Amino acid sequence: MALDKMIFLACVLLLATANATPVMRRDTASASTGQCAPLTAQNLSELLLGLEGNATSFEPHFSSVNTGTGTAVRPCPLNTGIVSSMAVNERAVCPWDYEQREYPSLIPRIINRAVHRCNGTGKCIDPRTGGEISDANCEPINYRMKVLNRTECADGNYTYRVEYLQVPVAFTCSRPVTRP
Repeated sequence: MALDKMIFLACVLLLATANATPVMRRDTASASTGQCAPLTAQNLSELLLGLEGNATSFEPHFSSVNTGTGTAVRPCPLNTGIVSSMAVNERAVCPWDYEQREYPSLIPRIINRAVHRCNGTGKCIDPRTGGEISDANCEPINYRMKVLNRTECADGNYTYRVEYLQVPVAFTCSRPVTRP
C-alpha cells in the first residue's frame, strides 16, 4: 500500500512539473536551441514580439501618434506660445523630440528614442511664464523594449539572444527627491 502511494505521489509530482509555468523569466534567453541554425520569419516573430501563428505586429497601434516634426533635436522652447496644432511632445512642460539610433547587431535595427530638448538645463518649463521651473527636473519615461541581439557563428549562420533595452519614450516633470 505504501508503495502505491509513493508511485501515485511521484506521478503527481512529475505531471505538476511537466505542466508548470515558470515563475520568473530571465532578461536574456537563447533564441536558438544552442546550435547555429537558420531562423525563420515565424520564429523571429514569436521571439521578438511574442506573436504566434499569423498574428500581426503591435506597431499599427502606434502609427497614428503625432510626434511633431521628426528626428532633429531643436532648442528648448522657452518663452514661446502654445498652438493647438502642436504635438504633445512639443507643448509638454518637458518637451522632447525623437532621434533614430541604429544598432547593427539588433533586431529591430533602428530604434526611435526620446531626447529632451532642454538638455543643457534639464529643467521643466512653467506653462504660465514660459521660463524654467527652478525646483523641478525633467525625467525620462522609459520603456523596456524586447530586442534580438545577433551574433555570427562559424558556419555563416547567426544565433539570436532575447534582450531588453531601456528606451526613453517621453519626458515628465518631477520634483527632486529629498530625504528627511
